[in-house]
Amino acid sequence: MLKIFTDGGSRGNPGPAASAFVVIRGGVELFKDSKFLGDATNNTAEYQALLMAFEWLSANMYIY
Repeated sequence: MLKIFTDGGSRGNPGPAASAFVVIRGGVELFKDSKFLGDATNNTAEYQALLMAFEWLSANMYIY
């Protein structure tokens, strides 16, 4: 079973923002990624992290 954790945030709302996610299986980190978004709201950063994770999962779902 894969566990995927996502997070995003901004300094100010809107303000400089970033998103990230990590994929874990059996307590081992398989993949992680992060992205600077420029100026965005906290909600946008959180949602972008989720989209990044879904994009990774759709491209790699047959590998794991």
